[in-house]
Amino acid sequence: MLEIQIPEGFEHDCNNCQGLCCVALAIDKKSGFPINKEAGIPCDQLNTDAKDTAALCKCKIFATLSDKTHSLCIDFTCLGAGNTVSKYFKDLGMHWTTRPENIDDAKWELMKNNIFNAYLIFHKVFLYLYRIRNQRHPNNKIRYDAARKSVEKVSKELAGVLEAGTEEVDYEFWYENKFKPEMQISMHDADTARLLDKLGANKWW
Repeated sequence: MLEIQIPEGFEHDCNNCQGLCCVALAIDKKSGFPINKEAGIPCDQLNTDAKDTAALCKCKIFATLSDKTHSLCIDFTCLGAGNTVSKYFKDLGMHWTTRPENIDDAKWELMKNNIFNAYLIFHKVFLYLYRIRNQRHPNNKIRYDAARKSVEKVSKELAGVLEAGTEEVDYEFWYENKFKPEMQISMHDADTARLLDKLGANKWW
């Protein structure tokens, strides 16, 4: 089973993404985008039928994006969620625009939806991790390292579900009931261990 690799610096990389933010997200015209776009619907500027794979799912106007019409696209960062999920499915030999021959339409529709749901999950998870890493806390590095390890642990479980492609991946469920609780528990344990160490409690055991 392939593993989902968690980026170190949370940098987004549009050149190595399958245009996930341009599809998965619901976008309000008032947020700095020219139209209202529903979740799961590709942006009309996303090249989804290119013959050249290098241009597939790339923005047609990326090099000329304007603050006046696409300030959201310019300012937005997925914190690496897009390239993380894209790499996982590329390693599986899959692309959301092309159904593999050995997968029927129903299963492919499920797996395609799971690609976007996985993106939404990791967008929220990486934002949570980013905030932990940058908060002012005396135990910050230990807390962040513990939370990151818990993300890697749950990611392995999620990778198995994604690869099987037999059940729907609900991003709210996975974030609220899997990733977030594991991160909070790991940080609590890190704080407890740090406190006991500070008190010299390790000498009592």
